[in-house]
Amino acid sequence: MQKMYARVPALAVLLVLVALLTTTVLASGCAKAPPNLSPAANQAFVSLQVQRALDTIRDIAQDGHAATPPVFTEATTRAVTNWHTAAITVVHASAAGWPAAVVASLDQLLVVLPPGERTTLTPYVLLAKTVLGQVLR
Repeated sequence: MQKMYARVPALAVLLVLVALLTTTVLASGCAKAPPNLSPAANQAFVSLQVQRALDTIRDIAQDGHAATPPVFTEATTRAVTNWHTAAITVVHASAAGWPAAVVASLDQLLVVLPPGERTTLTPYVLLAKTVLGQVLR
């Protein structure tokens, strides 16, 4: 019984952190670029918005792994971190078709995760897809 109560504060802290991160991403991630930006500045603005959404997925995995008890295994955290590095590299390359590549990588990320951990990360992947759709309109 004692162990169960020890888990409740860690879970509550994790849920508060998740709520704060989600609010931050939604508030800033769906912003439209100012109309007076140059094409290069506009691309940088979009890249930053997408990067913030992708960072949230990585941060959730890393913070969840650091929680007691861990929400994510080390293997899942490593897979998410490696995916994040590759996705950010694609975004920064700014080659034609990068949005489709990032969306496909999000889908592939979910496929390789264990079912329980996939369920936990799915809302954040959907959030990133929403942000991606909003900033690219």
